[in-house]
Amino acid sequence: MKNGKLSSKTQKQVSEISKRSSRVVLNCMDTIIQYMGMGAVMENSAINKIWRDAHTACQHVLLIPYSKI
Repeated sequence: MKNGKLSSKTQKQVSEISKRSSRVVLNCMDTIIQYMGMGAVMENSAINKIWRDAHTACQHVLLIPYSKI
């Protein structure tokens, strides 16, 4: 950081890492939830709320790969 700002190169790197990370997290969560039984798909379960929140957060325009915008 210089003068409280990130360089364009660093901004791009952070953006790309964030996008890749969000896809990895969703992939892992979608795989794991399959093994958690019916309780995990119930809307009032904690794991289901976490799963839904993660999906919602990863739909944020800043985390969608450029090719999908």
